[in-house]
Amino acid sequence: MTRAKRIQRIVALADVARREASQHLARSRKVHDENVARLEQFRLYHAEYAKALRTGGSGMSAAAARELRGFLTQIERTIAALEQQLRLSAEQCNEDIRTWQSATRRSGALGDVLVSATNAAAQLDEGRLQREIDDRGVRRPADN
Repeated sequence: MTRAKRIQRIVALADVARREASQHLARSRKVHDENVARLEQFRLYHAEYAKALRTGGSGMSAAAARELRGFLTQIERTIAALEQQLRLSAEQCNEDIRTWQSATRRSGALGDVLVSATNAAAQLDEGRLQREIDDRGVRRPADN
């Protein structure tokens, strides 16, 4: 097996790793985007219910106001948990970006090595062919 063929196999494996890293990054970005949307939704819920508590406080019974405050506390806990989850998904995205970038650089570098090896093999073949032609004494049409 020629050097170029061996390198070609390595390049193929590097391309598979790059594609897998790309897919993993896409999944982690999707999860992160979903976390952002969910957090924003809960912040909107909190704002709506807090506004209802402020504006409806005078016409609301004490028990209803207490229940609403308890509900707001639950939403605040959920928001805190979602913020933590968002931080973790952002860290995962950043790690996946670094992995993808590394795989992309490796794949590109190996592709460059493959091009060099292929060119070197072609030059060797061309030189070998030229020597064979020279050894056989084949005359060029211009030499007639």
